[in-house]
Amino acid sequence: MTSLKHLFCCAAFTTLSISLFAQSNVGIGTLTSNNFALLELDAIDKGLLTTRVTTTQRLARNAPARGLLVYDTDFDNF
Repeated sequence: MTSLKHLFCCAAFTTLSISLFAQSNVGIGTLTSNNFALLELDAIDKGLLTTRVTTTQRLARNAPARGLLVYDTDFDNF
């Protein structure tokens, strides 16, 4: 019985791993996503809403990731 459980777990893990790595890009609102984009959003009546913070909150971030995108509400820009 333990062998059967082990086999089932290995099969499930392999299937999940293959399906996760098979998706290299995602499209939202598109029939097919652009191969050069990790994420593609397409809509004529909606946009992308990112994290909004004050300048003080933005500067208080401890070692933010390079390329982190936030909207500064005090300066009204990214």
